[in-house]
Amino acid sequence: MRRTGRLRGPLAAATAIGVAGAGLVGIAPAAMADGEPFVSEIHYAGGDDADFVELEGAEGTDVSGWTLGSITRGDSPHTANHVVTVPDGTSIPESGAVAVDVPITNSTNTGYGSSVFAVDADGELVDFWTLGFRPDENGGTDGGSVAGGSELLPESVRGQSARPTNVTAASGGESVQLVEGEWVSAVPSKGLPNGDDGGPVDPGEPGEDSHTIPEIQGEGSESDLVGETVTTSGVVTAAYPSGGFDGYYIQTPGSGGDADPAERTASDGIFAYSPQTVGSVEVGDHVQVTGAVEEFNGLTEIVVGADGLAISDEPAEAVKPVEFELPETDEGREPFEGMLVSPVDGYVVSDTFALGGWGTRAFGSIGLGLGGPLVQETDVAPPGTPEYDEAVADNEARAVTLDDGQSARTSSDQEVPYLTANTPVRTGVELTFVDDVIFDYRFQWNFQPTRPVNGEASDIVLFDGGNTREQNETPAEVGGDVTIASFNVLNYFTTLGVDLEGCTSYEDRDGNPLTVRGGCDARGAWDQENLERQEAKIVAAINKLDADVVALQEIENSARFDKDSDAALADLVDALNEEAPGTWAYAETPEQTPALEDQDVIRNAFIYKPDVVEPSGESVILIDDPAYDNAREPLAQQFTVTETGYSFIGVVNHFKSKGGDCPDDTPEGCFNSDRVAQAESLVEFADELAGESGTEDVFLIGDFNAYGQEDPIQVFRDAGYTDLASEFDAGSTYVFDGKVGSLDHVLASSSVFDGDLVRGVDVWNINSVESVLAEYSRYNYFASEVFEPGAVWRASDHDPIVVGIGPDDSGGEPGDETGAEDGAEDGGDAGSEVGSDAGSETGSDDGSDDGSDDGTDAGGDAGSDDGSDSGTDTGSDTGSDGSEQGGTDTGGDTGAEGDDDLPDTGAGASAGLIAAVIAALAAGAGLYSWSRRRALYQVG
Repeated sequence: MRRTGRLRGPLAAATAIGVAGAGLVGIAPAAMADGEPFVSEIHYAGGDDADFVELEGAEGTDVSGWTLGSITRGDSPHTANHVVTVPDGTSIPESGAVAVDVPITNSTNTGYGSSVFAVDADGELVDFWTLGFRPDENGGTDGGSVAGGSELLPESVRGQSARPTNVTAASGGESVQLVEGEWVSAVPSKGLPNGDDGGPVDPGEPGEDSHTIPEIQGEGSESDLVGETVTTSGVVTAAYPSGGFDGYYIQTPGSGGDADPAERTASDGIFAYSPQTVGSVEVGDHVQVTGAVEEFNGLTEIVVGADGLAISDEPAEAVKPVEFELPETDEGREPFEGMLVSPVDGYVVSDTFALGGWGTRAFGSIGLGLGGPLVQETDVAPPGTPEYDEAVADNEARAVTLDDGQSARTSSDQEVPYLTANTPVRTGVELTFVDDVIFDYRFQWNFQPTRPVNGEASDIVLFDGGNTREQNETPAEVGGDVTIASFNVLNYFTTLGVDLEGCTSYEDRDGNPLTVRGGCDARGAWDQENLERQEAKIVAAINKLDADVVALQEIENSARFDKDSDAALADLVDALNEEAPGTWAYAETPEQTPALEDQDVIRNAFIYKPDVVEPSGESVILIDDPAYDNAREPLAQQFTVTETGYSFIGVVNHFKSKGGDCPDDTPEGCFNSDRVAQAESLVEFADELAGESGTEDVFLIGDFNAYGQEDPIQVFRDAGYTDLASEFDAGSTYVFDGKVGSLDHVLASSSVFDGDLVRGVDVWNINSVESVLAEYSRYNYFASEVFEPGAVWRASDHDPIVVGIGPDDSGGEPGDETGAEDGAEDGGDAGSEVGSDAGSETGSDDGSDDGSDDGTDAGGDAGSDDGSDSGTDTGSDTGSDGSEQGGTDTGGDTGAEGDDDLPDTGAGASAGLIAAVIAALAAGAGLYSWSRRRALYQVG
């Protein structure tokens, strides 16, 4: 069986982290003297599967029925699972210590964290400790937290004050331990006496091997020798003395460099798990190890004790890396487990979810896809079809993870592996491996560097090809007389959390508020400083977008804050016009709107350039439609191009999100039927507008929370609409669950597409493909600051779409070209690449988090995206990951009927088109050429 709960800790004990002004607190001498059990060790920073609380006491002392548990940085257990009753028959063993697995939320290594309690079988409180030191001004009492009245807590704990340990674990591979009456951070000693510093050992002399490495590995997924003690020899190819792996890889001397990898049947590499000896070896050493064989989370390894290492003076033939193209199946991969490999060209970043910015899920790993990013299966084919199944299989065949050689999470005072301001790691970027890596299995298949990685790692890998920033400095030229775009502004709120009663905040690593966490209706920036960071990015991106009409989603509905409906919208337009006054204007909210109590706190809106277009009459909101009881109502506006007289209707949308309580195996996510109903109502709404205005050219724009082959988009196709970004291979707008896809769409009516009016389409990859750490909501999150003030990168979590509209004077054929060349085309269009989640995190990875937002909706679910986890968990541990926090998704719209006429401009589609052609010819307009079809995520 595969074990999942063994602790992994670094060899060298770190210096205990003290807190200024806090004296060390020791266990009461009586408790230690009379042999009564007490809490002696707490391991919490390595994930719930590795957390434990240790009781120390006299051998044979019965601890059956004791209750051990943890409390968050609030005042209650995170869940019922965080309170554990010790099983009957449990007593203190000969070692003098017994460890009990207890999940402990939070992995802080500075300040203060969770608290741990121990209650004996009679219900008496024995110990209550807060990790670190909690100042009184931050809710502490004498440095410890105070328990609340939760029914999950034993009665003797409620209302009690904890004592502070005054230290926290220096890393995810360490625990806090009571040594001679003082708490220190040290290598875990689960179930053993505390105080062993785990220093290097003196290796013994090599003897005879009992087995070769291939014999130990075997030809299946698990070794046939599990539980047996073996002795084998090899060359050290990688060593991990810190970060939690606590061991090293060895490989058969002279092996590797396979001429035909398909002929290999068993691996020549294996992991030696040995906290006691890892500090005594170096890469290149010829060693012999002795220990028991076991399977750990899918990885075959030898557990080597302090006396199980021998280093040979005899030189060994060097190991040669295997030129490695990822086999498509687990069976094909097993023969290379633990071996040194040189990855071939073509591995592309698919996901940066686990690099950091997600609270305790900062695993320092990067999801990869061979041949291109992995693709959302429902963006490729409808669920239930053979094509969908093929997409799932192709995902699984191409997915692999680049890990950081550590199981410990990246702490806030560390640098993020691989990612720096100068080395952005973006979805779609191709990797160049500078150094060889280890191919292993730890929760998923990984490339492991041969040493732990912290910060920049250009000596191991470069992110220098494919969909780079350089390829996306500006959007592609799309031509046309008028350009329209979609832009999600990521909860742009000018009503600030600091000004509203009850608001709570997400914080940076120094405790400074960043964004609204909950407790109020605001969802955006906490204060003016953070708003300015957010706004500067949005302004830079929209101004560089070079669009004439922009459909906005996720902007504050100021009416919900007792302001003019357009207050936040006006503030954004003012900011956009700061450098060039008069460039932008906004379509004002119409007179007839849904009842205020039925409106969401975010809304849809249009901004436009008055020198290019002008609104034709008042905008219109679809109201009193039950289909939109849980979504933002569509907003329609007719525009006329001032130079040509061409008129069109734009309708901006934001459908119900995918997050919610639905079965995990629901490919379309939750609320698919609701989104179908919203699509059907939208089609009727658009038809009415077109008929009443005499303007048949309609564009449905925005965040539909549906991928390209899901039912809502099929509703539009059945009604004659064309999904332009898909039709023109312009790329994808969103990254979720390690896969690319488009939740955002610009859908053109048949009159537009059949009339050959679309000159070009581009998805500008500035947001979704970037690490969330470039976002304003993650400012000062880690020691390596990657936020760039005023830069367009990660202005939002969705990528904008821009479309050029106008007559074709070039004689070219529709669809010949789209966007701009993004690079060499060897890797093909990512739209044809299908693959599984490469974003599952290394360590104790969950990776997929289906139903939860990827966290970029800082400070609250915008009701959009693939889910709804709003903001980040910075360690304050309130709520649960994946909850739809802040996302009211209301919109049950009562009030006046939504059938107001869009004013008839007197220029129907035919007249407008003729006028545009005549004007263009009269002015000697330049040719409108189709941009070349764009292979967005290329390789090579």
